[in-house]
Amino acid sequence: MSKVGVKGGQRALGVLQLSARRERGATGLFAGLLFIMMLGFAVLAMDVGRLVFAKSQLQHIVESAALGGSQQTFSCSGTATTTLAQIVGAANQAAAVRTFQGDIFDGDLGSAPNVVQAGTLATGAGNLYEFTPGDPNDANSVLVSATQAVPSSFLLGGLTGVFGGTSDLQATALARRNAIGGLSLGTFLASVDSAESPILNALLGGLLGGGVSLDAVHYEALAATDIDLLDLVAASADAGTPSELLDANIGVADLLGLAASALGAGDPTVNAALNDLQLAVGAPINLQLADLIRVSNLDPDSITSLDLNLFELITGALLVGQDGNTVSVPGLAVNLGPIAQVDLRLHVIEPPQIAVGPPGMDSDGEWRTEAYSAQVSVDVAVSGLNLDINVLGLVRVQTQIELDTFVAAAQSNAWLESIACSGKLGPTHLATLEALPGIARVGLGTFADITDPGFSTGNLTPSEALDVTITVLGGLLIPPISAALNVGADTQVRNGTADELPFEVDVFDPQLPQTEVVGTDLGSGLATAVNSLGSTLEADLVLSAADEAVLEGLAGGLVDAIVEEIVLQGLQPLLAAVGGNLLDPLLAALGVSLGGAELSLTSLQVGDPQLVASTTTPAELIGGP
Repeated sequence: MSKVGVKGGQRALGVLQLSARRERGATGLFAGLLFIMMLGFAVLAMDVGRLVFAKSQLQHIVESAALGGSQQTFSCSGTATTTLAQIVGAANQAAAVRTFQGDIFDGDLGSAPNVVQAGTLATGAGNLYEFTPGDPNDANSVLVSATQAVPSSFLLGGLTGVFGGTSDLQATALARRNAIGGLSLGTFLASVDSAESPILNALLGGLLGGGVSLDAVHYEALAATDIDLLDLVAASADAGTPSELLDANIGVADLLGLAASALGAGDPTVNAALNDLQLAVGAPINLQLADLIRVSNLDPDSITSLDLNLFELITGALLVGQDGNTVSVPGLAVNLGPIAQVDLRLHVIEPPQIAVGPPGMDSDGEWRTEAYSAQVSVDVAVSGLNLDINVLGLVRVQTQIELDTFVAAAQSNAWLESIACSGKLGPTHLATLEALPGIARVGLGTFADITDPGFSTGNLTPSEALDVTITVLGGLLIPPISAALNVGADTQVRNGTADELPFEVDVFDPQLPQTEVVGTDLGSGLATAVNSLGSTLEADLVLSAADEAVLEGLAGGLVDAIVEEIVLQGLQPLLAAVGGNLLDPLLAALGVSLGGAELSLTSLQVGDPQLVASTTTPAELIGGP
């Protein structure tokens, strides 16, 4: 081996060693760069995850705020009116509770750039929700949008402070909670005795146009039966939804048949009564149920249940069908104490109206859900039994008591003031209703024009004078004296203030319908009016001067004593019978009260707070129902 060869090999080995050292340096540099890149990706992943988590937190806060705010809309606020401040306050409170649970939000939802909007949510074209901002007092839903600034990079900005940029996160949610109630106003039959059945038969027969022959058991069965609007829909061959049934033109006979089909074969007494009433329909009587059942501020097809009293449904439908008409029932033969015969006239000025809808006032100050009793004019010509009395042992007085009596009853109205939903009260909803009984006028006489809705005295014809025969001392000395007794009386029954009635409804056991009395109930209100008539009767015995001299010559004050005895023994008992035995069941069947009203909460439908939509982009807040 030559020396030159050895040295060349050594140089080659040195070159190789130098190349290895250079490769090791490049690898270290590459590894360092790779580590920095991996660290960057890790920081990026951490920041993206942090932003996603922060956005999720913000979305949860906004959803809670929207749900909380929705409980302050008119459906569940517990007040008659709603302000945006109430809604914002509830939204902030819900957001604070959520933040306390771990989510982070340091803003006020009522301050920009955050937004709380009240508005209406409706189903629009393509079966999509459409939210329209509007008056908080008319709102049924709440939209909440929140913006929260967070560091763009937790590591670079939050820890080093070198890059201090921020990112704005935004979240939006839309929520609603619906609550609706149904109410009716009137006095309806609770019990019927056999003496009242002929009066009710005559009333319904007059309204139907045919003969009705139901007994007390049938009427009590009708009054004790409730029927659901949705059951009527299910029994209908032509209407598939509540709105279709309410808007359809339907005959009373068809409605009675529909009710029988909906009830099925459950109670044979009810079925027999419905069949009898259906056979009594004379000329066709048509109506739209929407004129009797008023659904306000909501889609009728959203109603899940609406119980209707069957007797109320029948009489209400008849009054709607006879709106503006006068029903005459001549020669009603009854035997009610001193009452011998009745000629009855009834004019329907305004029919009753059952209401279902949300509570409170709208932006125009009108109650959203308001029910009315019927406004009617009734007069009866009553023939009483013969009166034969002895006065002071001196004279015999004979007459047949005949009185014309009228009732003019204005509409009473009631409204659904508020619903406080169960979230605030435990497992109980609180529905607050108010009612204002209408004025009524009761007196002796008949209407000159029964279609006139006014209460003017000029529209009244006084009750005819009674023919009185007075026999003095057995008729031995002078022939019987003929006289006329003019009688008159007029009173008004008024309750000028609205009464507020709370109804507590258990969530798990609603026990509906519930009924409360406003003012005085029908019996006591009518009795008060009749007693007032009896105590204020103006009776004047018309005699010739010669006959009056004869009577006063027998005993001073004899004429006044004769009048007093006729009033006490004839007129007042007859008035009491007219009120308690005739007008009481008659007006109760019509749902008319004097000086008061019976107010019924017939249904209460409260949904849970519902999140309609939730998104990070407000423009996307349209979704399907």
